[in-house]
Amino acid sequence: MMNARHVVLGSGPPGLATVEALLRRGHRVVVVNRSGRADVAAEVEVRRADLYDPATVQAVTAGATVVYQCAQPAYNEWTMKFEVLQTAILTEWRRRARN
Repeated sequence: MMNARHVVLGSGPPGLATVEALLRRGHRVVVVNRSGRADVAAEVEVRRADLYDPATVQAVTAGATVVYQCAQPAYNEWTMKFEVLQTAILTEWRRRARN
């Protein structure tokens, strides 16, 4: 399972801590955020994506062994965006569970 592809959604403090922990364990890591840039080790693949869109979540998590949901809207946007973000991500995982 060391060749497992671990996808971390979000590159804020929780996401970056998750990336670092996975790297220490020798895992292959992809981090996904809205900018496509992150302060991570060179071996980490960084992908840009709109995680508010279930089809995009499907595309960036395809082939993942494990997905870590660390993405969050800015605190001042939680009221409007939190549920939308979580729904988009969970929609993809419900689809996978049925297949």
